[in-house]
Amino acid sequence: MKISREFKVGGLIIVAAVLLYWGANFLKGNDIFSNNRTFYAVYENIEGLSVNKPVQINGLKIGQITQIDFHPDKSGRILVVFEVKSDYPIPSNSVAYIHSVSLLGENVIALELGSSIDLALTGDTLASGTDGNLTDAMYEQIAPLKAKAEHLLNTLDTAVSQVTGFLNDNTRQDFIQTFKSLRTTFENLERSTYDIEMIIE
Repeated sequence: MKISREFKVGGLIIVAAVLLYWGANFLKGNDIFSNNRTFYAVYENIEGLSVNKPVQINGLKIGQITQIDFHPDKSGRILVVFEVKSDYPIPSNSVAYIHSVSLLGENVIALELGSSIDLALTGDTLASGTDGNLTDAMYEQIAPLKAKAEHLLNTLDTAVSQVTGFLNDNTRQDFIQTFKSLRTTFENLERSTYDIEMIIE
């Protein structure tokens, strides 16, 4: 059976299209031939979260976010769709937290595994939450240092105010007169010393 040239060309185009589609997804981190599990989570606010951001368990990437959109119930909440590539068992009562990983507000989804013996199945909606961002955590650490620095600045400000108040016009004049008197005393002492040397000679 002779295969026509048009059939060969058509076959090559189909194969090329499949390879192109697979290659584009592979570069995005998606493997179309793998049995990924798809899960959903609903949030009030997803600031710093975006498509292709990782999904982690204890810091290990096991998947990524594939879609973000408004919830169909028109409540204004955000529906996040993510795929888990690992076959690691995820209990049905696990929680998908939005977790901050940088001071620039970059967030990921961190799964906190539950204790249920029932496992989450593809298409399930997991409980969601926010574990507090990194900026808040750092502020809690820096706050005591900030308080000490403010106390030190207040102390310095008080000391400067006291010194400034002490060195008013009258006080400055007194200091000037004192230094003049000391200078006169030293000049007299120098002349007396010279007179004594002359007498000795």
